[in-house]
Amino acid sequence: MRGLESKCLEQMKSHSVDFMGTAQKYRVEVSSNKTPTNHTDTILSYFLLSLLSENDTKRFCLTRASTESLMEWEEFPLIKTLDELWRASLLGDIPQMKRAVESLPVTHQELGKKAVGFLSGHASNEKQMLVEESAMEKIQGVIRSAELFFRV
Repeated sequence: MRGLESKCLEQMKSHSVDFMGTAQKYRVEVSSNKTPTNHTDTILSYFLLSLLSENDTKRFCLTRASTESLMEWEEFPLIKTLDELWRASLLGDIPQMKRAVESLPVTHQELGKKAVGFLSGHASNEKQMLVEESAMEKIQGVIRSAELFFRV
């Protein structure tokens, strides 16, 4: 386990492409053994943030749910910060998202900014879709009214 943990930390510092696979193995091992170390929070939060920065929200949610059992054993402040980031993104609160990212360690800052960019774009896309849907409903209402008018 120590070898896998040190490999994850090295790959985090070098921004290695292989980090995701190694971190996934580490997460599974820590979850199955229920033996978190003092670096578990850093590695898992970086892994979760990597998922968010890659626009993989579904996998983020599933992975975050699987780490819930570890939260019973130990406090993970970085993962809790990511929870704040996720909640703020669901509410569309961009300033709160930026504050959450600023409270992360320097190693997480770059990924955090990418994640905020995605999540804020995601929130604005949802708002745009709602605006488009309401516009379509108005147009359909006008069409129905016109059809009723011309029937008479």
